[in-house]
Amino acid sequence: MAAHFKSIGVPYRPRYLPESALYQIFVKDPNGIMIELNFFGVEDISEWADEDVENYTTMPRGET
Repeated sequence: MAAHFKSIGVPYRPRYLPESALYQIFVKDPNGIMIELNFFGVEDISEWADEDVENYTTMPRGET
């Protein structure tokens, strides 16, 4: 998916949340509206992601 956006020159922001097996892609439509694409059940992101993916494994957690 990321490779497709790259190949057509569309800016996007990927994010992976391993605790939820959730891969997300954020992309703007031609009117500038942000679209969030969610892919559930993604355990291995090697076919999905590139080096720019935000991996939330290392994200600091707030206290609850």
